[in-house]
Amino acid sequence: MNEPGTCYDGYGTHTNCTCAPGFNGPTCSNDIIICNPTTCLNGGTCYNGYDAYTNCTCAPGFDGPTCSNDIYYCTPTTCLNGGTCYDGYGAYTNCTCALGFNGPTCSNDIIYCNPTTCLNGGTCYDGYGTKTNCTCAPGFNGTTCSNDINYCTPTTCLNGGTCYDGYGTYTNCTCAQGFNGTTCSNDINYCTPTTCLNGGTCYDGYGAYTNCTCAPDFNGPTCSNDIIICNPTTCLNGGTCYNGYGAYTNCTCAPGFNGPTCSNDLNYCTPTTCLNGGTCYDGYGAYTNCTCALGFNGPTCSNDIIYCNPTTCLNGGTCYDGYGTKTNCTCAPGFNGPTCSNDINYCTPTTCLNGGTCVDGYGTLLSCICSLGTGGTSCADSVLPLSVTVGAVVGSALLSLLVIAGAICCAIYQTRSKQKYNITKELNSMNISGGELQLENNEAYISLSAQTHLKQDTTILNADTHMTP
Repeated sequence: MNEPGTCYDGYGTHTNCTCAPGFNGPTCSNDIIICNPTTCLNGGTCYNGYDAYTNCTCAPGFDGPTCSNDIYYCTPTTCLNGGTCYDGYGAYTNCTCALGFNGPTCSNDIIYCNPTTCLNGGTCYDGYGTKTNCTCAPGFNGTTCSNDINYCTPTTCLNGGTCYDGYGTYTNCTCAQGFNGTTCSNDINYCTPTTCLNGGTCYDGYGAYTNCTCAPDFNGPTCSNDIIICNPTTCLNGGTCYNGYGAYTNCTCAPGFNGPTCSNDLNYCTPTTCLNGGTCYDGYGAYTNCTCALGFNGPTCSNDIIYCNPTTCLNGGTCYDGYGTKTNCTCAPGFNGPTCSNDINYCTPTTCLNGGTCVDGYGTLLSCICSLGTGGTSCADSVLPLSVTVGAVVGSALLSLLVIAGAICCAIYQTRSKQKYNITKELNSMNISGGELQLENNEAYISLSAQTHLKQDTTILNADTHMTP
């Protein structure tokens, strides 16, 4: 070991020490602490030695003077079951485990079995690593027991039944009609009291098949068909035949007939069949014929024939149709009679005054032929006499003729056609012969010939009357 310092003698008793590295003090007796936080690395502990010497005690996983060397701790047995070792900091190692293992050294075999590992009631057994093994329940197979084994075979369901594979070993049979049971082996008896109708006898056949032996007058698969006994001559006169039970038939008769076969023709005539006195004759079936009384027609004589026509009521009368052939006339004023043909004579002793002659006209029309010296509508007026010379042959007769012409003119103004008739009638009544009546422009003209004879001379002329010889 080196001396910690070198002494140099000084002045008098004074000495001076030059200290070796790692020491200080007047006599170099003080060992300087060289350790600091960076002296020993990676968590190593520094211990101060003699002189400038230091010593490091390294943390696990490190070595070297300053603990700077990270020792490699991975070995083939550090990580088990195929795990991969990764050297860590210091003595630390890290294992990346293979599938199916875990733990610091991959020593733990993970259990992969869970409730869904093996399906359909299978039992799970954990294998090496990620491997699992399933023991399947009956009716299932496959790695996870997911495959439902089809247990249907051609002989599972009998008699044409259809097999449906169920859960596990279970199968279900849908049986053909006429069979039942788990495997459709049971042939159902389909005969019932209503299988064969109308007294038929039922025999059960294969499956749903039944056979009926029918009673007489019935046929069909279930004896439901009542054999039709009806024929064109069963029901007469258009009756409709309805087949009854068995050999029985029923007739619905056409109107007008009755009886079991519709042979009876009913008499449809009643007191009210033909109206208004008509005579009823019973025809074929419901048909009746009416012979109507005069004035009526129609199928039942209900129609009262209208006998009114334009010539039934004359002179403007109104016709009202009565019962049967009867008609009733409401006559216009001045007429009466059954057909209004009678022109009422409205002349009375007081119609024309002062000896005037009343001439009855058409309907209610009247005219007066006034005596000499009178005039007006009723001859109540006094007028001057009018002298007319017609020659030696005519004389005073001409004057009478002029008076007649005046009356004719008055009548013409009332009803021209009727007046002409009445004037001619009046001339004849006065024994005037050889004269000719002419009507022009509402004026009356009488032409006289040399043979004209007048036997009445007490007449006058109205103002508008003209006479031509």
